[in-house]
Amino acid sequence: MITTLHTGRRAAWLLAGLLAAASPAAAQGRGPDKVPPGHMPRAGQCRVWYDGRPPGRQPAATDCATAERDAARTGGRVLYGTAQKGKGNGKGGANGKGGTGGVGTEVPLPTSRDQYPATLPDMTWGAAFGSGQHRDDVRRWVGTTAVRPQLIDVAPNGVPALVVWYDSRGTTVQRWIDDNRDGRADRVELFQNGQSVGVIR
Repeated sequence: MITTLHTGRRAAWLLAGLLAAASPAAAQGRGPDKVPPGHMPRAGQCRVWYDGRPPGRQPAATDCATAERDAARTGGRVLYGTAQKGKGNGKGGANGKGGTGGVGTEVPLPTSRDQYPATLPDMTWGAAFGSGQHRDDVRRWVGTTAVRPQLIDVAPNGVPALVVWYDSRGTTVQRWIDDNRDGRADRVELFQNGQSVGVIR
């Protein structure tokens, strides 16, 4: 009887110790900004991340266009692979300008709604931009930074459901999303330094 009692107490103490040790580790992965070490994608890659889902059940890293398309459809968020802070030259980033080593737009875009046109952009502008058409229309939205569009989920008539705009470093600066497929964006997602900072509707 005494042996059983001591054994039970030892088991209870062991269980309490394990729970106490596990609590801080579990807390580290909570919240929208907490991604456990080792789960960020490599530089040049992206990963869709679902808050509240265990790290081991998250999708694997992939190219950024695929990740952005999947996140837009499923409600996840995109993790962008970057160089680690503090490496490269000792000045806060690998590019010598602070920041995170080559990630960021060349010219920061405004985030206030009144600094953009009243009408949301036409999705065909993304398709026409490469051939030199509608460049002024596009510039009113993406500014003067060097950009290139990627068209995603293009309909037979050539109109995309999603246009992702990248700067010359390959960093996302805007996403035009046509939810109802009427040819005009229903929302424009704004990015700064590769991170979503707002949505214009």
